Amino acid sequence: MAKPDAKKWPKLKQYWDDYGHMKSWDQLVDMKTDGAYAALAWDDDGEIQYADLYCVGGEWEMLNDGGDTISKKQWTGARIKPDCDYLIIPGAEND
Repeated sequence: MAKPDAKKWPKLKQYWDDYGHMKSWDQLVDMKTDGAYAALAWDDDGEIQYADLYCVGGEWEMLNDGGDTISKKQWTGARIKPDCDYLIIPGAEND
């Protein structure tokens, strides 16, 4: 897992900071993105929590600021379905 790079994603970081999420950008542990959709993850007692966002017209919007905790294995296997605004998580309902 690689921490999200604020230099590569300055608008996303700014939106995250302005949103005032319970987790700071520095607490994020990984990110999955296709450019228009992003899932930002943080550690939750050895498992993963994530928030997902979507970019419309160059502006980010929060879709879900948290949800069910998933395992690190599920996070590692999660993929973004093309032209969708959610993750496909192995073993979850949307798999």
